[in-house]
Amino acid sequence: MFKGIFRQHMIANGRSRDTAYFLMLDGGWPDRKRNFELWLQPDNFFEDGRQKLSLATLNGAGGLIVPSASRA
Repeated sequence: MFKGIFRQHMIANGRSRDTAYFLMLDGGWPDRKRNFELWLQPDNFFEDGRQKLSLATLNGAGGLIVPSASRA
């Protein structure tokens, strides 16, 4: 969940940088972790390195869209 932007948070390479903040409760981590692991699987990427299924798609609006049991 997007929480906000901390404007001019730091200087990087001589330029001012904003930082976006997001919130995730600990109860949401197991689904997000599975999604990261699924997204990082080698078969999720084409030979040129492009992803087949995006992490945003996996996370969907409410979390995991691919049930754990179907990935066994």
